[in-house]
Amino acid sequence: MPCLLVFSFGWSWEFVSRAIVSRGGISEGDLVVLVAPVSGVDVEEERYRGAVEAVRRFLLNVGGRDPVEVRVDVDVEFEDLITSVSRELSKFIPGFTYVEFYLIGGMRVLILALLFVASMLRSLGVKVKVYCGPETLPKITRVPLEVLEGIGRLTERQVEVLRKLMVLGEAGADSLGLDMGVDPSTSRRLLEKLYSKGFVEKSRRGPRVTYRVTGLAKALIALHDNLGARG
Repeated sequence: MPCLLVFSFGWSWEFVSRAIVSRGGISEGDLVVLVAPVSGVDVEEERYRGAVEAVRRFLLNVGGRDPVEVRVDVDVEFEDLITSVSRELSKFIPGFTYVEFYLIGGMRVLILALLFVASMLRSLGVKVKVYCGPETLPKITRVPLEVLEGIGRLTERQVEVLRKLMVLGEAGADSLGLDMGVDPSTSRRLLEKLYSKGFVEKSRRGPRVTYRVTGLAKALIALHDNLGARG
């Protein structure tokens, strides 16, 4: 079964080789994606390019194919970073049976963003495993993503609510329910559930409560739409 292996990548190719050796190798159909920040410093870029070349040589030696690079701007708001990473990874996910995230090297903010993306993919029904490990020891440990239920698995109805709310920009439970053809109490329960998961924010103007999607919701919808190609 083909696997997409996503790495938070810095300047050390050993983190990639260590993980692949630990998992028992790599298959011809697997694809390694190296997610790294954009660098404007020549010295850093030179070290990065050397590390990528070392990964390429290692994968060739173990029967894999060339890695794919994803460069993102980390000097942005965190939700924008998650959206950027989601958009880039969603280009590769269709066609793979499952996804493995290796959060070992690279910048901490990028590691956190990838963890958020992994959680959102899991909420959309994608088979996901997350691994991490100490930088100084050849040890890889699986992160029990299933216990991170802050996001949890979303239903199709919840995704539909997010999509509709994103189109409307802002809406109350009554107007959203009317637009979706459901009872206001039902739409209110759905919105409050999404609010508790961090996908919706709300504001009060007198007695009226309105809702709008967060940046995380926009990232999730982008993943959901691109995953439609999975069938």
